[in-house]
Amino acid sequence: MDTATIQLEDIADLDIRQTVGLLDGESQLSESDRQDVTALALTRDLPGVTVDNRKWLFYRMLQMATALDHIEWPLELSSDDEGEYSMTVKSQVAECLRQFIENASPTRLRQLLTSGPSTCFLTLRLPGHHESYVDCAAQLEQCIATNGLI
Repeated sequence: MDTATIQLEDIADLDIRQTVGLLDGESQLSESDRQDVTALALTRDLPGVTVDNRKWLFYRMLQMATALDHIEWPLELSSDDEGEYSMTVKSQVAECLRQFIENASPTRLRQLLTSGPSTCFLTLRLPGHHESYVDCAAQLEQCIATNGLI
């Protein structure tokens, strides 16, 4: 079985790529670099960098950054207009995706982002109708298994 490898260059946002790249390797981080990494980590609900978690944090942030760069947030279509979902719904979708990313392997995430017509141009279109993480994760797994044809 082929496996997909996520690389630093897969992060589209150059500022995030540079910050995550600071964790790659074993050279000493400056205080400024440490603050930049910690600030980014906290936006992803991750701990700040330590000697013990540096490598883990690098791979976790790499995984999250490449997936989060390709999200098209759900839209609620009505007969009156095309308005976005409420912040509550977006937060629920983001939490579902965060949990899925934390639990999925890099190969599984790559499969999700390349699973068919709903992910053209590596954009993941997320629906906002799931009532639980289990429901959302099951739909994401089904999307992977059927190449996006659900």
